[in-house]
Amino acid sequence: MEYYHERQVEDFLHAVLNGKKPLVTGEEGRVTVEIFTAIYRSARDNKPVKWPILPENRKDFDGRLMNIC
Repeated sequence: MEYYHERQVEDFLHAVLNGKKPLVTGEEGRVTVEIFTAIYRSARDNKPVKWPILPENRKDFDGRLMNIC
């Protein structure tokens, strides 16, 4: 697992230093976080989760971030 994390960081730094797009964008990574959040919530609450997921409260950083402004 550590190997893949190191490759992601390496790719990101390479992209920044060379003005290129990383192999995995922030948007794509965000979708992955949201999928896992939905799985955890569904298991916790024992019910389906509607998509897209919404924050459960203002301090909820495991789901979609709401506008703080």
